[in-house]
Parts: sequence; C-alpha cells; structure tokens
Amino acid sequence: MPDMTAARNHMVKAQIARRGVRDPHVLDAMKKVPREAFVAPGFEEFAYEDGPLPIGHSQTISQTYIVALMIEAAEVRPGDRVLEIGAGSGYAAAVMGEIAEHVHAVERHEPLARTARENLTKAGARSVEIHVGDGTLGWPAGAPYDVILVAAGGPSVPEALKQQLKPGGRLVIPVGDENSMQNLRKVVRTGQDAWDEEDIGAVRFVPLIGAQGWTEDGSRSASSHVPGQNSGKTLPQMVADAAEPLPDIDDPGFGPFFSTAMEIAAWCCSAKRATAHRSSIAPAPRSPVTSSRTTASTSWPSRRTGPTQRQSTAMSITMPPANSKNRLSAGFPHGCGAIR
Repeated sequence: MPDMTAARNHMVKAQIARRGVRDPHVLDAMKKVPREAFVAPGFEEFAYEDGPLPIGHSQTISQTYIVALMIEAAEVRPGDRVLEIGAGSGYAAAVMGEIAEHVHAVERHEPLARTARENLTKAGARSVEIHVGDGTLGWPAGAPYDVILVAAGGPSVPEALKQQLKPGGRLVIPVGDENSMQNLRKVVRTGQDAWDEEDIGAVRFVPLIGAQGWTEDGSRSASSHVPGQNSGKTLPQMVADAAEPLPDIDDPGFGPFFSTAMEIAAWCCSAKRATAHRSSIAPAPRSPVTSSRTTASTSWPSRRTGPTQRQSTAMSITMPPANSKNRLSAGFPHGCGAIR
C-alpha cells in the first residue's frame, strides 16, 4: 500500500479535531490506523475523503468522524476490554484496538466477518477478535466489558448487553424506531442492577437485528418488548440544537460545508416529495432488512467513473445535543457515517 500518512494526519485534523473531538486517545489512534486497508480494492486513493466508502458485500465503511465521535463518547481507555456490535470491515475495531487492551467485535454477516479478519491482518491491527453471531446477545465468552459500542439502532437497550458491562462500564447505542428520529444513548453501569442513561444526540440508524432487537420484517423481537423512549424534543428544537454557522468564505472548510448543506436540502426535498407520494397510495409490504448498518443518502467516488461522478448509497443526519460544539454528522451503512 502507498504511504498515506500525510493524508491520514490531515483527516484527523480537518475532519475530526476541527469538529470537536478532543480525546487524545482517539485522535492518536486514528492517526495510526490505515483506513485504506479497510476499503474495497481500487478505492484506496479515496480512503481519506470525508465520507463512506464501499467495503464489499454491499456495505460501506463509516465516515471517520462518526467513528471518532462514538469512541470518544464511550471513553475507551488503555487497559479496557471492549465489545463492538457490527464489525463491518474492522476499521472501528482496529481504532479501538490501538487504545484498549482487547476488542471483541461481533458481525452477523459471515462473509463480512472474514473480510474484516483479513483487513485487520493486513493493517497489522492488534488485540482484536472478530466473531460471527447475534450482536444483540453480546459475546458472553469475553464478558464483562469496560465498553460496548453498537453500530445499529435497537428498540431499547438489549438487556444482554447491559448485563455484560462491568461496574462503571459504558455502553453507546442508537435507540429508537428506524422510521423516526433515534437517540444515541450512553448507558453507564453504576451497580449490580443500576444504570445511568444519557442521550447524546439525535441519530438515524438501520435496525439492530436479533433476539433482543428487531426482526427481519421490522417488528420488535419477542424478547425485546420494552417501551422505547424519545428525547422529548420537537423537530425544530433538534434542528436548532444542530445548527452551526458557515465557515468564513476563505476557510478551506467552506466549500465542503456549503456542498453538504445543499445535499441535505436536496435530500429533504426528495424525502418530502416521496412522503407525499406514499400518502396517496396503499402502503406496500415492508422489505426485509438485510443489514444492521445505518442508512442514508450520500455518495462515494467510483473507480470506474472517477471522483467527478458518483455512485449513491444510504445516509442519515445526526443532530448533536445543545451542549456540543459544531457537530453535524450522519450515519451510514455499516459503520458508516458522514458529515453532510
């Protein structure tokens, strides 16, 4: 692989630190992990663009910012034992592996799990194990954990994951219906049967499929009929919380930021038109969900057409809480995410 150290350092500075991620453990780890080792062959030159990229098996690698944001929220520290639900290409697990003592990552797609193992070996990642299984049940063999990170939205926090936390352990997971705004929730175990919960911000992820999550047809699994909660905020309030000013016109970040705003506006208009159209026809049967990845509408460079033409994938806007500073992000298919 070509040496992309300069591009990686610039990514950390411009795409992560500038957007408010301050944890030195996270910033240092992301400077070390070669993202180009976790994308599909032929896309290495685009590894440090600000967005998701294909990783094979109809999945994408997360935008680096959303990975950094979740790891920072989980407070991953040296010596920690970590569980990740939704390994994807292995990138987030590799980043956490640079900080923690050991990382177990569960992936429900066997082909993707094999690819993740190959990528981790290629990148020289350490202390990371990939398992195939139902992520809603965690990975009891490695429990208890200091940190559990989940890359898909459940109807509630799976009880199995809460029980696999150590006292003082942190769990970060999107909670809510995929068809409405979800909350990125942080759960801290404070006692044998006691947990503190905090909503970090509004997000949109595809369903967490499994025994304690959603079923393939989108209904709640029988073992997970726990009433969901919401932030109690209206959509205008969440938009106000997420708002941030445009950079100065001579700022290098102005162009991408302005393009992002235009893409969001276009996406919202398309969604409004689609909603109006659906309201005039009978509802169609819901298609089975085949991925536990976040969904949205964005693009990545095509190795056939070049960076000026785009292929589309799915996306969702993440609206941060009022006490965060200048954070606007989006979640994408596996483990994805991108500033729009």
